[in-house]
Amino acid sequence: MTGVLDIYAEFHNQTMIPKKTQHYSVIILGGGFCGIGVAKKLSKVLPKDSVALIDKKDYFDYIPGSPRQLTAKKNSLEFSSRTLYKSILPNCSIIQSSVTEINDRFVNTKVNNYSYDYLVCCTGISPALPSFARNNSKSLHVFTPTTSAQTCELGKKISNNNYESIAVIGGGFVGVEIAAELATKTSSKVVLLEPNERLLCRGLNSTSLKAARFLEKKGCILQFGKRVKDIKKNLIHCEDGSTYPASVIAWCAGISTKENSALFGKEFSLEVSDRGILVNECLQLINHPQVYCGGDLAVVPEEKTAQNAEEHAKVIYHNILTQLGYHKNLMRYKTAQTLMLIGLGDYRAILTSKNISWYGRVPALLKWLVEKWTLWKIRH
Repeated sequence: MTGVLDIYAEFHNQTMIPKKTQHYSVIILGGGFCGIGVAKKLSKVLPKDSVALIDKKDYFDYIPGSPRQLTAKKNSLEFSSRTLYKSILPNCSIIQSSVTEINDRFVNTKVNNYSYDYLVCCTGISPALPSFARNNSKSLHVFTPTTSAQTCELGKKISNNNYESIAVIGGGFVGVEIAAELATKTSSKVVLLEPNERLLCRGLNSTSLKAARFLEKKGCILQFGKRVKDIKKNLIHCEDGSTYPASVIAWCAGISTKENSALFGKEFSLEVSDRGILVNECLQLINHPQVYCGGDLAVVPEEKTAQNAEEHAKVIYHNILTQLGYHKNLMRYKTAQTLMLIGLGDYRAILTSKNISWYGRVPALLKWLVEKWTLWKIRH
């Protein structure tokens, strides 16, 4: 009888008591580089607590530094460059909750509903795990090292077990950095499976060659043209019939916008696509000028990098103030070729751009300086 009463009470609380609704001038969804940038700038100009940041977590996570979590001493998250939102945004309301729906007036979460004048969506993207990989992920065999927490979890598993072999799926920027960290700092055999014919296939051929030479020199086995079709226990099966044993797998292939795009209501049906959220030159949703989208979720023809997300934040900040009457004209976002630094362990890196590919210790030092400078900007 007590169990029945408990179930009734839970049902009553969920269905009979309406959620509270609170209004904010600006609501920002997601605290990555774009979200934190907009929140910091606006909260310094607008009245206190008129800006709200909604995120599942209560801290900023410096993702570019997360590969080092794999082999950090004691594999402590203290190394991961986490910074609490409340220490960065003292004048901003921090709401730790999961968003359940977004419409043209409200943001609904598991706890409350929030109305807004302006909305900034920076919720990012998710790893594109196929169903067979998701099944193995539940059994703690496949990891997606896209956050410091996930990377640290994988690092703990590696440090606590003397694995004979570790597989990295995907030879993009993340996959190369993960493979380099493992190859330089563990005794395990590291195999990198890439579906294309070279690493870093969106970059220069010279950059691909330099990364491949480094990894092979460190003992990493590179296999190209390998598309994974299934994972059974500790064996990876590829479409060409080849198989590769792996005690644990770091899945770094593909991205998906479906999880976060699905939060948008039917009012946004013309602006939600398979690639993300469609925006105009001012980073506004095409039919909803009070709603902005920045960072990885925005459909912009450029690499999805922290530098570009920071530039999105500057444009969105300016344009919201323009709509509030602080400026006369909206700012248009212009894509630009940015330099990228690809870490290869602690002492080597590649600095690459449209026409540049520079490998060595100096790029590694530059990467270290950029990370320190970026974190200092976030925290001050």
